[in-house]
Amino acid sequence: MCIRDRNEDIKDRIVSIVERLQNWEGVEYSLINPEGKEREEIQSELRDIEVELDEAIFDLYMLRVSERDLIRDMCDVGIEFCYNHTKSVAIKPVINHIFSFKHGLLETLLSSINIESSSQLKDYLVIFLKAWNRELYPQGEFSWRIIIPDEAETMLCVVFSTQEVGHIPQFLDNDEDVWTAILNELNDSLLVPYKSNRIYIDGIVRAVTDTDIIIIKRNEKRLWTKSMAREDVEATFLQAINLQDSKQGISV
Repeated sequence: MCIRDRNEDIKDRIVSIVERLQNWEGVEYSLINPEGKEREEIQSELRDIEVELDEAIFDLYMLRVSERDLIRDMCDVGIEFCYNHTKSVAIKPVINHIFSFKHGLLETLLSSINIESSSQLKDYLVIFLKAWNRELYPQGEFSWRIIIPDEAETMLCVVFSTQEVGHIPQFLDNDEDVWTAILNELNDSLLVPYKSNRIYIDGIVRAVTDTDIIIIKRNEKRLWTKSMAREDVEATFLQAINLQDSKQGISV
Protein backbone atom coordinates (compact mmCIF):
# COMPACT_ATOMS: atom_id res chain seq x y z
CA MET A 1 0.00 0.00 0.00
CA CYS A 2 1.42 3.38 -0.98
CA ILE A 3 1.54 6.37 1.40
CA ARG A 4 -1.30 8.08 -0.44
CA ASP A 5 -3.59 5.04 -0.07
CA ARG A 6 -2.63 4.75 3.59
CA ASN A 7 -3.43 8.40 4.24
CA GLU A 8 -6.77 8.06 2.47
CA ASP A 9 -7.65 5.12 4.72
CA ILE A 10 -6.77 7.12 7.82
CA LYS A 11 -8.72 10.13 6.57
CA ASP A 12 -11.74 7.88 6.07
CA ARG A 13 -11.26 6.64 9.62
CA ILE A 14 -11.18 10.20 10.93
CA VAL A 15 -14.31 11.18 8.99
CA SER A 16 -16.13 8.11 10.31
CA ILE A 17 -15.17 8.87 13.94
CA VAL A 18 -16.15 12.53 13.60
CA GLU A 19 -19.54 11.50 12.23
CA ARG A 20 -20.00 9.17 15.21
CA LEU A 21 -19.22 12.05 17.55
CA GLN A 22 -21.63 14.36 15.75
CA ASN A 23 -24.43 11.80 15.86
CA TRP A 24 -23.64 10.50 19.32
CA GLU A 25 -26.35 10.97 21.91
CA GLY A 26 -25.82 10.06 25.50
CA VAL A 27 -29.14 9.77 27.26
CA GLU A 28 -28.78 10.00 31.01
CA TYR A 29 -30.84 7.75 33.25
CA SER A 30 -33.87 9.35 34.89
CA LEU A 31 -37.45 8.49 35.76
CA ILE A 32 -38.43 9.81 32.35
CA ASN A 33 -35.62 7.86 30.62
CA PRO A 34 -35.35 4.54 32.50
CA GLU A 35 -33.36 3.08 29.60
CA GLY A 36 -30.71 5.76 29.96
CA LYS A 37 -27.21 5.32 31.33
CA GLU A 38 -25.34 6.67 34.34
CA ARG A 39 -23.46 9.90 33.76
CA GLU A 40 -20.08 8.23 34.38
CA GLU A 41 -20.86 5.57 31.75
CA ILE A 42 -21.87 8.22 29.23
CA GLN A 43 -18.68 10.21 29.83
CA SER A 44 -16.59 7.04 29.53
CA GLU A 45 -18.16 6.12 26.17
CA LEU A 46 -17.63 9.64 24.84
CA ARG A 47 -14.04 9.62 26.02
CA ASP A 48 -13.43 6.29 24.23
CA ILE A 49 -14.58 7.80 20.94
CA GLU A 50 -12.39 10.86 21.49
CA VAL A 51 -9.39 8.60 22.14
CA GLU A 52 -10.10 6.81 18.85
CA LEU A 53 -10.04 10.18 17.09
CA ASP A 54 -6.77 11.13 18.77
CA GLU A 55 -5.15 7.86 17.70
CA ALA A 56 -6.34 8.28 14.10
CA ILE A 57 -4.85 11.78 13.92
CA PHE A 58 -1.61 10.54 15.47
CA ASP A 59 -1.49 7.79 12.83
CA LEU A 60 -2.08 10.33 10.07
CA TYR A 61 1.00 12.27 11.12
CA MET A 62 2.92 9.06 11.92
CA LEU A 63 3.87 10.26 15.40
CA ARG A 64 6.15 8.13 17.58
CA VAL A 65 4.95 6.78 20.93
CA SER A 66 6.97 9.39 22.80
CA GLU A 67 5.42 12.19 20.73
CA ARG A 68 1.93 10.87 21.39
CA ASP A 69 2.61 10.69 25.12
CA LEU A 70 3.98 14.24 25.12
CA ILE A 71 0.82 15.57 23.46
CA ARG A 72 -1.44 13.65 25.84
CA ASP A 73 0.52 14.87 28.87
CA MET A 74 0.32 18.45 27.65
CA CYS A 75 -3.44 18.21 27.10
CA ASP A 76 -4.26 16.27 30.26
CA VAL A 77 -1.79 17.92 32.64
CA GLY A 78 0.02 20.94 31.21
CA ILE A 79 -2.91 22.94 29.84
CA GLU A 80 -5.14 22.04 32.78
CA PHE A 81 -2.44 23.24 35.20
CA CYS A 82 -2.01 26.47 33.24
CA TYR A 83 -5.70 27.33 33.58
CA ASN A 84 -6.49 26.04 37.07
CA HIS A 85 -3.21 26.66 38.95
CA THR A 86 -3.57 25.68 42.63
CA LYS A 87 -6.94 24.06 41.93
CA SER A 88 -5.46 21.93 39.19
CA VAL A 89 -5.64 18.14 39.19
CA ALA A 90 -2.04 18.28 37.97
CA ILE A 91 -0.74 19.17 41.43
CA LYS A 92 -2.69 16.46 43.22
CA PRO A 93 -0.55 13.64 44.68
CA VAL A 94 0.35 10.94 42.21
CA ILE A 95 0.34 8.44 45.13
CA ASN A 96 -0.06 8.41 48.91
CA HIS A 97 1.85 6.54 51.61
CA ILE A 98 -0.67 3.66 51.68
CA PHE A 99 -0.23 2.93 47.98
CA SER A 100 -0.30 -0.80 47.31
CA PHE A 101 3.13 -1.26 45.76
CA LYS A 102 6.43 0.06 47.07
CA HIS A 103 9.25 -1.89 45.40
CA GLY A 104 10.12 -4.58 42.88
CA LEU A 105 11.45 -5.11 39.37
CA LEU A 106 10.15 -4.22 35.91
CA GLU A 107 8.62 -7.69 35.80
CA THR A 108 6.71 -6.84 38.99
CA LEU A 109 5.06 -3.89 37.28
CA LEU A 110 4.23 -5.79 34.10
CA SER A 111 2.90 -8.99 35.66
CA SER A 112 1.49 -8.33 39.13
CA ILE A 113 -2.28 -8.33 39.38
CA ASN A 114 -2.03 -6.38 42.64
CA ILE A 115 -0.83 -3.19 40.95
CA GLU A 116 -3.43 -0.71 39.77
CA SER A 117 -3.51 -0.89 35.97
CA SER A 118 -4.37 2.81 35.70
CA SER A 119 -1.54 3.99 37.94
CA GLN A 120 0.23 6.99 36.45
CA LEU A 121 3.34 6.28 38.50
CA LYS A 122 3.39 2.72 37.20
CA ASP A 123 3.59 4.07 33.63
CA TYR A 124 6.44 6.37 34.68
CA LEU A 125 8.37 3.47 36.23
CA VAL A 126 7.84 1.16 33.26
CA ILE A 127 9.18 3.71 30.77
CA PHE A 128 12.19 4.56 32.97
CA LEU A 129 13.07 0.93 33.68
CA LYS A 130 12.70 -0.25 30.07
CA ALA A 131 15.07 2.47 28.89
CA TRP A 132 17.73 1.84 31.55
CA ASN A 133 17.45 -1.97 31.58
CA ARG A 134 18.45 -1.98 27.91
CA GLU A 135 21.77 -0.48 29.02
CA LEU A 136 22.39 -3.27 31.56
CA TYR A 137 21.16 -6.20 29.44
CA PRO A 138 21.83 -9.13 29.53
CA GLN A 139 23.67 -9.43 32.87
CA GLY A 140 21.99 -6.69 34.90
CA GLU A 141 18.73 -4.88 35.56
CA PHE A 142 17.33 -2.23 37.89
CA SER A 143 15.16 -2.77 40.93
CA TRP A 144 13.00 0.13 42.10
CA ARG A 145 11.78 1.41 45.44
CA ILE A 146 9.27 4.15 46.24
CA ILE A 147 9.77 6.18 49.41
CA ILE A 148 7.22 8.70 50.67
CA PRO A 149 7.00 10.23 54.15
CA ASP A 150 4.05 9.11 56.26
CA GLU A 151 3.82 12.50 57.95
CA ALA A 152 3.55 14.59 54.77
CA GLU A 153 2.79 13.38 51.27
CA THR A 154 4.31 16.35 49.49
CA MET A 155 7.60 14.66 48.56
CA LEU A 156 8.33 11.48 46.64
CA CYS A 157 11.57 9.60 46.09
CA VAL A 158 12.26 6.69 43.75
CA VAL A 159 15.52 4.77 44.10
CA PHE A 160 16.64 2.57 41.20
CA SER A 161 19.40 0.08 42.10
CA THR A 162 21.48 -2.12 39.83
CA GLN A 163 21.54 -5.86 40.38
CA GLU A 164 22.05 -9.16 38.57
CA VAL A 165 19.18 -10.36 36.40
CA GLY A 166 16.84 -12.64 38.34
CA HIS A 167 18.10 -11.62 41.76
CA ILE A 168 15.35 -10.94 44.31
CA PRO A 169 16.14 -7.54 45.87
CA GLN A 170 16.11 -7.07 49.63
CA PHE A 171 14.90 -3.77 51.10
CA LEU A 172 15.76 -2.70 54.64
CA ASP A 173 13.24 -0.72 56.69
CA ASN A 174 15.93 1.46 58.26
CA ASP A 175 16.88 2.71 54.77
CA GLU A 176 13.36 4.02 54.41
CA ASP A 177 13.63 5.86 57.74
CA VAL A 178 16.75 7.64 56.50
CA TRP A 179 15.15 8.64 53.21
CA THR A 180 11.99 9.82 54.92
CA ALA A 181 14.06 12.25 56.99
CA ILE A 182 15.82 13.49 53.87
CA LEU A 183 12.54 14.03 52.04
CA ASN A 184 11.13 16.02 54.91
CA GLU A 185 14.21 18.26 54.86
CA LEU A 186 13.87 18.77 51.10
CA ASN A 187 10.18 19.65 51.34
CA ASP A 188 10.81 23.41 51.34
CA SER A 189 14.29 23.62 49.86
CA LEU A 190 13.19 22.30 46.46
CA LEU A 191 10.88 25.29 46.04
CA VAL A 192 13.20 27.95 44.61
CA PRO A 193 12.17 31.64 44.19
CA TYR A 194 12.20 32.77 40.56
CA LYS A 195 12.80 36.53 40.25
CA SER A 196 10.06 37.13 42.79
CA ASN A 197 9.08 35.99 46.28
CA ARG A 198 5.66 35.18 44.86
CA ILE A 199 6.87 32.97 42.03
CA TYR A 200 8.53 29.63 42.71
CA ILE A 201 9.87 26.86 40.52
CA ASP A 202 10.11 23.22 41.55
CA GLY A 203 13.55 21.76 42.03
CA ILE A 204 14.23 18.19 40.93
CA VAL A 205 16.96 15.94 42.33
CA ARG A 206 18.47 13.46 39.90
CA ALA A 207 21.50 11.71 41.37
CA VAL A 208 23.52 8.97 39.65
CA THR A 209 26.11 6.79 41.42
CA ASP A 210 27.88 3.59 40.43
CA THR A 211 24.96 1.49 41.66
CA ASP A 212 21.94 3.75 42.08
CA ILE A 213 19.80 6.36 40.38
CA ILE A 214 17.82 8.55 42.75
CA ILE A 215 14.91 10.73 41.61
CA ILE A 216 13.32 13.16 44.09
CA LYS A 217 10.44 15.47 43.20
CA ARG A 218 7.30 16.85 44.67
CA ASN A 219 4.48 14.32 44.83
CA GLU A 220 2.40 15.88 42.04
CA LYS A 221 0.87 14.27 38.96
CA ARG A 222 2.45 16.80 36.58
CA LEU A 223 5.98 15.74 37.61
CA TRP A 224 5.50 11.98 37.14
CA THR A 225 4.07 11.68 33.63
CA LYS A 226 5.27 9.49 30.77
CA SER A 227 7.03 12.40 29.09
CA MET A 228 8.69 13.34 32.40
CA ALA A 229 9.95 9.75 32.64
CA ARG A 230 11.71 10.20 29.30
CA GLU A 231 13.17 13.53 30.44
CA ASP A 232 14.52 11.85 33.57
CA VAL A 233 15.98 9.02 31.50
CA GLU A 234 17.85 11.47 29.26
CA ALA A 235 19.08 13.52 32.23
CA THR A 236 20.37 10.47 34.12
CA PHE A 237 21.92 9.00 30.95
CA LEU A 238 23.95 12.21 30.63
CA GLN A 239 24.94 12.11 34.30
CA ALA A 240 26.05 8.50 33.95
CA ILE A 241 28.18 9.36 30.91
CA ASN A 242 29.78 12.28 32.75
CA LEU A 243 30.42 10.07 35.77
CA GLN A 244 32.11 7.46 33.59
CA ASP A 245 34.20 10.07 31.78
CA SER A 246 35.37 11.61 35.07
CA LYS A 247 36.51 8.21 36.35
CA GLN A 248 38.41 7.49 33.16
CA GLY A 249 40.09 10.86 33.46
CA ILE A 250 41.15 10.11 37.04
CA SER A 251 42.50 6.67 36.13
CA VAL A 252 44.61 8.12 33.35
